[in-house]
Amino acid sequence: MGQQIEIVSLHRGSHHGQDDYSLVARAGDVQLGHLDYSCFQGVPRIAFIEVASAHRRRGIATALAQALHAEHPGQEIEFGLLTEDGAAWRRSLPMVSIPDRNVAEAKQELELARHERAALLDRIAGGERADLDRINLLHDRIDEIEQEVAGKSAVKQLIAIGEDRSNMDNKATVTSSNMQQTGAIEAEHCAKVFVARWDASFERAGERVQLEQDFNAQAGYSEDDIEGIRTLKVGESWKCPDYGRAHTVTRLPDGRIPENRSEDNRKHRSSVTPEDVESALARFRTGDLGRAAELPRMKP
Repeated sequence: MGQQIEIVSLHRGSHHGQDDYSLVARAGDVQLGHLDYSCFQGVPRIAFIEVASAHRRRGIATALAQALHAEHPGQEIEFGLLTEDGAAWRRSLPMVSIPDRNVAEAKQELELARHERAALLDRIAGGERADLDRINLLHDRIDEIEQEVAGKSAVKQLIAIGEDRSNMDNKATVTSSNMQQTGAIEAEHCAKVFVARWDASFERAGERVQLEQDFNAQAGYSEDDIEGIRTLKVGESWKCPDYGRAHTVTRLPDGRIPENRSEDNRKHRSSVTPEDVESALARFRTGDLGRAAELPRMKP
Protein backbone atom coordinates (compact mmCIF):
# COMPACT_ATOMS: atom_id res chain seq x y z
CA MET A 1 0.00 0.00 0.00
CA GLY A 2 1.35 3.42 -0.93
CA GLN A 3 1.79 6.31 1.46
CA GLN A 4 -1.38 8.21 2.27
CA ILE A 5 -1.89 11.50 0.44
CA GLU A 6 -3.17 14.42 2.47
CA ILE A 7 -4.65 17.62 1.05
CA VAL A 8 -4.47 20.69 3.28
CA SER A 9 -5.89 24.18 2.78
CA LEU A 10 -3.75 27.27 3.35
CA HIS A 11 -5.05 30.85 3.54
CA ARG A 12 -2.54 33.08 1.74
CA GLY A 13 -4.12 36.46 2.45
CA SER A 14 -6.95 38.89 1.74
CA HIS A 15 -7.29 42.02 -0.38
CA HIS A 16 -10.14 44.09 -1.87
CA GLY A 17 -12.76 41.68 -0.51
CA GLN A 18 -10.99 38.68 -2.05
CA ASP A 19 -9.40 35.78 -0.16
CA ASP A 20 -6.53 33.79 -1.66
CA TYR A 21 -5.97 30.12 -0.82
CA SER A 22 -3.81 27.16 -1.77
CA LEU A 23 -4.71 23.49 -1.57
CA VAL A 24 -1.55 21.45 -1.17
CA ALA A 25 -1.29 17.68 -1.75
CA ARG A 26 1.39 15.98 0.33
CA ALA A 27 2.64 12.50 1.05
CA GLY A 28 4.52 12.81 4.32
CA ASP A 29 7.02 15.65 3.87
CA VAL A 30 6.88 15.48 0.05
CA GLN A 31 4.73 18.06 -1.75
CA LEU A 32 3.04 16.41 -4.74
CA GLY A 33 1.11 19.35 -6.15
CA HIS A 34 -0.91 22.43 -5.33
CA LEU A 35 -3.94 24.38 -6.52
CA ASP A 36 -4.10 28.14 -6.02
CA TYR A 37 -7.50 29.83 -6.05
CA SER A 38 -9.26 33.00 -4.98
CA CYS A 39 -12.70 33.44 -3.49
CA PHE A 40 -14.73 36.60 -4.10
CA GLN A 41 -18.35 36.96 -2.96
CA GLY A 42 -18.46 33.23 -2.27
CA VAL A 43 -17.38 32.20 -5.79
CA PRO A 44 -14.10 30.21 -6.03
CA ARG A 45 -11.91 30.81 -9.09
CA ILE A 46 -8.92 28.63 -9.92
CA ALA A 47 -5.77 30.64 -10.66
CA PHE A 48 -3.10 27.94 -10.99
CA ILE A 49 -2.65 24.20 -10.58
CA GLU A 50 0.55 22.18 -10.76
CA VAL A 51 1.54 18.59 -10.00
CA ALA A 52 5.19 17.52 -9.68
CA SER A 53 6.30 15.71 -12.84
CA ALA A 54 7.19 12.53 -10.94
CA HIS A 55 3.64 12.27 -9.56
CA ARG A 56 1.48 13.04 -12.58
CA ARG A 57 -1.12 10.71 -14.10
CA ARG A 58 -2.19 9.58 -10.64
CA GLY A 59 -5.36 11.68 -10.28
CA ILE A 60 -3.77 14.19 -7.92
CA ALA A 61 -4.93 17.22 -9.92
CA THR A 62 -8.46 15.80 -9.97
CA ALA A 63 -8.32 15.18 -6.22
CA LEU A 64 -7.25 18.81 -5.69
CA ALA A 65 -10.20 20.04 -7.76
CA GLN A 66 -12.55 17.74 -5.83
CA ALA A 67 -11.15 19.06 -2.56
CA LEU A 68 -11.87 22.60 -3.76
CA HIS A 69 -15.45 21.64 -4.54
CA ALA A 70 -15.78 19.99 -1.12
CA GLU A 71 -14.80 23.32 0.43
CA HIS A 72 -17.57 25.04 -1.56
CA PRO A 73 -20.37 22.45 -1.98
CA GLY A 74 -23.11 23.34 -4.42
CA GLN A 75 -21.13 26.24 -5.87
CA GLU A 76 -19.92 26.27 -9.48
CA ILE A 77 -16.17 26.77 -9.71
CA GLU A 78 -14.77 29.26 -12.19
CA PHE A 79 -11.70 28.37 -14.21
CA GLY A 80 -9.34 31.17 -15.19
CA LEU A 81 -7.40 31.37 -18.44
CA LEU A 82 -6.26 27.84 -19.26
CA THR A 83 -3.28 26.59 -21.21
CA GLU A 84 -3.80 23.79 -23.74
CA ASP A 85 -2.87 21.22 -21.10
CA GLY A 86 -5.07 22.99 -18.57
CA ALA A 87 -8.06 22.93 -20.93
CA ALA A 88 -7.54 19.19 -21.53
CA TRP A 89 -7.46 18.62 -17.76
CA ARG A 90 -10.63 20.68 -17.34
CA ARG A 91 -12.42 18.51 -19.90
CA SER A 92 -11.26 15.34 -18.14
CA LEU A 93 -12.80 16.28 -14.78
CA PRO A 94 -15.81 14.17 -13.76
CA MET A 95 -18.80 16.51 -13.71
CA VAL A 96 -22.43 16.29 -12.64
CA SER A 97 -25.32 18.56 -13.56
CA ILE A 98 -27.87 19.62 -10.95
CA PRO A 99 -30.80 21.99 -11.24
CA ASP A 100 -30.25 25.49 -9.94
CA ARG A 101 -33.61 25.81 -8.23
CA ASN A 102 -33.28 29.56 -7.65
CA VAL A 103 -32.59 30.32 -11.32
CA ALA A 104 -35.27 27.89 -12.53
CA GLU A 105 -37.89 29.41 -10.25
CA ALA A 106 -36.89 32.96 -11.21
CA LYS A 107 -37.14 32.16 -14.93
CA GLN A 108 -40.53 30.54 -14.44
CA GLU A 109 -41.76 33.58 -12.49
CA LEU A 110 -40.40 35.79 -15.28
CA GLU A 111 -42.34 33.85 -17.92
CA LEU A 112 -45.58 34.08 -15.93
CA ALA A 113 -45.12 37.80 -15.24
CA ARG A 114 -44.49 38.54 -18.91
CA HIS A 115 -47.57 36.56 -19.88
CA GLU A 116 -49.77 38.41 -17.38
CA ARG A 117 -48.43 41.81 -18.43
CA ALA A 118 -49.01 41.01 -22.11
CA ALA A 119 -52.59 39.95 -21.36
CA LEU A 120 -53.28 43.19 -19.49
CA LEU A 121 -51.78 45.28 -22.27
CA ASP A 122 -53.90 43.39 -24.82
CA ARG A 123 -56.99 44.34 -22.85
CA ILE A 124 -56.03 48.01 -22.99
CA ALA A 125 -55.33 47.77 -26.72
CA GLY A 126 -58.80 46.27 -27.16
CA GLY A 127 -60.42 49.21 -25.41
CA GLU A 128 -60.98 47.45 -22.09
CA ARG A 129 -60.03 48.74 -18.67
CA ALA A 130 -57.01 47.20 -17.00
CA ASP A 131 -55.20 47.56 -13.67
CA LEU A 132 -52.44 50.07 -14.44
CA ASP A 133 -50.91 49.69 -10.98
CA ARG A 134 -50.63 45.96 -11.57
CA ILE A 135 -49.01 46.56 -14.96
CA ASN A 136 -46.43 48.89 -13.41
CA LEU A 137 -45.74 46.40 -10.63
CA LEU A 138 -45.25 43.62 -13.16
CA HIS A 139 -42.97 45.83 -15.27
CA ASP A 140 -40.72 46.54 -12.28
CA ARG A 141 -40.65 42.89 -11.22
CA ILE A 142 -39.83 41.74 -14.76
CA ASP A 143 -36.94 44.19 -14.88
CA GLU A 144 -35.64 42.90 -11.52
CA ILE A 145 -35.78 39.25 -12.55
CA GLU A 146 -34.19 39.91 -15.95
CA GLN A 147 -31.20 41.47 -14.20
CA GLU A 148 -31.11 38.63 -11.67
CA VAL A 149 -30.99 35.80 -14.22
CA ALA A 150 -28.99 37.53 -16.96
CA GLY A 151 -26.35 35.08 -18.23
CA LYS A 152 -27.36 32.40 -15.71
CA SER A 153 -28.31 28.83 -16.50
CA ALA A 154 -30.96 26.77 -14.73
CA VAL A 155 -28.39 23.95 -14.48
CA LYS A 156 -25.16 24.02 -12.49
CA GLN A 157 -22.08 22.06 -13.54
CA LEU A 158 -20.33 20.71 -10.45
CA ILE A 159 -17.20 18.63 -10.02
CA ALA A 160 -18.22 15.09 -9.11
CA ILE A 161 -17.07 13.76 -5.77
CA GLY A 162 -17.23 10.07 -4.94
CA GLU A 163 -15.65 7.47 -2.74
CA ASP A 164 -14.22 5.59 -5.74
CA ARG A 165 -10.95 7.16 -6.87
CA SER A 166 -9.48 4.07 -8.50
CA ASN A 167 -7.43 6.24 -10.88
CA MET A 168 -5.17 7.19 -7.94
CA ASP A 169 -2.28 5.08 -6.73
CA ASN A 170 -2.91 6.27 -3.19
CA LYS A 171 -6.04 7.25 -1.32
CA ALA A 172 -6.20 10.97 -0.54
CA THR A 173 -7.82 12.50 2.51
CA VAL A 174 -8.93 16.11 2.77
CA THR A 175 -8.66 17.89 6.07
CA SER A 176 -11.73 19.75 7.30
CA SER A 177 -13.86 18.28 4.48
CA ASN A 178 -16.00 15.20 4.33
CA MET A 179 -15.90 15.16 0.52
CA GLN A 180 -19.66 14.67 0.40
CA GLN A 181 -21.78 16.25 -2.32
CA THR A 182 -25.41 16.78 -1.37
CA GLY A 183 -28.30 16.95 -3.77
CA ALA A 184 -26.25 15.92 -6.80
CA ILE A 185 -27.57 13.70 -9.55
CA GLU A 186 -25.47 10.58 -9.97
CA ALA A 187 -23.05 10.81 -12.88
CA GLU A 188 -24.62 7.80 -14.55
CA HIS A 189 -26.50 7.98 -17.83
CA CYS A 190 -30.05 9.15 -17.15
CA ALA A 191 -32.96 9.63 -19.49
CA LYS A 192 -34.16 13.15 -20.19
CA VAL A 193 -37.61 13.49 -18.66
CA PHE A 194 -40.24 16.08 -19.64
CA VAL A 195 -43.82 16.90 -18.78
CA ALA A 196 -45.93 17.87 -21.82
CA ARG A 197 -49.13 19.86 -21.32
CA TRP A 198 -52.13 20.43 -23.59
CA ASP A 199 -54.92 22.83 -22.60
CA ALA A 200 -58.66 22.45 -23.04
CA SER A 201 -58.51 23.44 -26.71
CA PHE A 202 -57.20 19.93 -27.44
CA GLU A 203 -59.29 16.78 -27.61
CA ARG A 204 -57.18 15.03 -24.97
CA ALA A 205 -56.26 17.87 -22.65
CA GLY A 206 -53.96 17.31 -19.69
CA GLU A 207 -50.32 16.50 -19.10
CA ARG A 208 -48.15 13.44 -19.63
CA VAL A 209 -44.60 12.47 -18.76
CA GLN A 210 -42.56 12.14 -21.95
CA LEU A 211 -39.03 11.06 -22.81
CA GLU A 212 -36.79 12.81 -25.31
CA GLN A 213 -37.48 10.08 -27.87
CA ASP A 214 -41.24 10.71 -27.64
CA PHE A 215 -40.90 14.03 -29.45
CA ASN A 216 -40.56 12.90 -33.04
CA ALA A 217 -41.99 13.45 -36.52
CA GLN A 218 -44.47 10.60 -36.09
CA ALA A 219 -45.97 12.43 -33.10
CA GLY A 220 -46.30 15.61 -35.16
CA TYR A 221 -43.18 17.53 -34.14
CA SER A 222 -41.00 19.37 -36.67
CA GLU A 223 -37.21 19.28 -36.64
CA ASP A 224 -37.17 22.76 -35.09
CA ASP A 225 -39.66 21.62 -32.44
CA ILE A 226 -37.52 18.59 -31.58
CA GLU A 227 -34.34 20.68 -31.36
CA GLY A 228 -36.06 23.26 -29.16
CA ILE A 229 -37.25 20.58 -26.75
CA ARG A 230 -33.99 18.61 -26.81
CA THR A 231 -31.92 21.65 -25.76
CA LEU A 232 -34.14 22.60 -22.81
CA LYS A 233 -32.35 22.87 -19.50
CA VAL A 234 -33.94 21.60 -16.28
CA GLY A 235 -36.81 23.87 -15.30
CA GLU A 236 -37.06 25.54 -18.72
CA SER A 237 -40.16 25.33 -20.90
CA TRP A 238 -40.80 25.15 -24.65
CA LYS A 239 -43.90 26.72 -26.19
CA CYS A 240 -45.28 25.23 -29.38
CA PRO A 241 -44.89 27.72 -32.28
CA ASP A 242 -48.19 26.56 -33.79
CA TYR A 243 -50.33 26.41 -30.65
CA GLY A 244 -48.56 28.83 -28.31
CA ARG A 245 -49.25 28.31 -24.63
CA ALA A 246 -51.92 25.76 -25.48
CA HIS A 247 -49.12 23.18 -25.76
CA THR A 248 -45.94 23.45 -23.68
CA VAL A 249 -43.16 21.11 -22.64
CA THR A 250 -41.10 21.51 -19.44
CA ARG A 251 -37.94 19.57 -18.66
CA LEU A 252 -37.75 17.79 -15.31
CA PRO A 253 -34.59 16.57 -13.53
CA ASP A 254 -33.02 13.75 -15.55
CA GLY A 255 -34.25 10.28 -14.75
CA ARG A 256 -35.86 11.06 -11.42
CA ILE A 257 -38.42 13.17 -9.63
CA PRO A 258 -38.13 14.41 -6.02
CA GLU A 259 -39.80 12.07 -3.56
CA ASN A 260 -41.43 15.08 -1.90
CA ARG A 261 -44.31 15.45 -4.33
CA SER A 262 -45.58 18.72 -2.87
CA GLU A 263 -42.10 20.17 -3.28
CA ASP A 264 -41.97 18.98 -6.88
CA ASN A 265 -45.38 20.48 -7.60
CA ARG A 266 -44.23 23.81 -6.25
CA LYS A 267 -40.93 23.81 -8.11
CA HIS A 268 -42.15 22.62 -11.48
CA ARG A 269 -45.89 23.52 -11.35
CA SER A 270 -46.54 19.89 -12.29
CA SER A 271 -48.91 17.26 -10.94
CA VAL A 272 -46.89 14.35 -12.29
CA THR A 273 -45.97 11.68 -9.78
CA PRO A 274 -42.89 9.53 -9.21
CA GLU A 275 -44.94 6.62 -10.61
CA ASP A 276 -45.49 8.54 -13.85
CA VAL A 277 -41.77 9.09 -14.26
CA GLU A 278 -40.92 5.51 -13.31
CA SER A 279 -43.31 4.23 -15.99
CA ALA A 280 -41.61 6.39 -18.62
CA LEU A 281 -38.15 5.33 -17.45
CA ALA A 282 -39.15 1.68 -17.64
CA ARG A 283 -39.84 2.21 -21.34
CA PHE A 284 -36.43 3.86 -21.67
CA ARG A 285 -34.59 1.01 -19.94
CA THR A 286 -36.33 -1.70 -21.93
CA GLY A 287 -36.15 0.14 -25.23
CA ASP A 288 -39.95 0.08 -25.55
CA LEU A 289 -40.33 3.47 -27.21
CA GLY A 290 -43.04 2.48 -29.65
CA ARG A 291 -45.87 3.90 -27.56
CA ALA A 292 -44.94 7.56 -27.91
CA ALA A 293 -48.12 9.57 -27.66
CA GLU A 294 -49.29 11.30 -30.80
CA LEU A 295 -49.81 15.03 -30.64
CA PRO A 296 -53.47 15.53 -29.63
CA ARG A 297 -55.67 17.18 -32.19
CA MET A 298 -57.21 20.61 -31.65
CA LYS A 299 -60.95 20.55 -31.07
CA PRO A 300 -62.98 21.44 -34.16
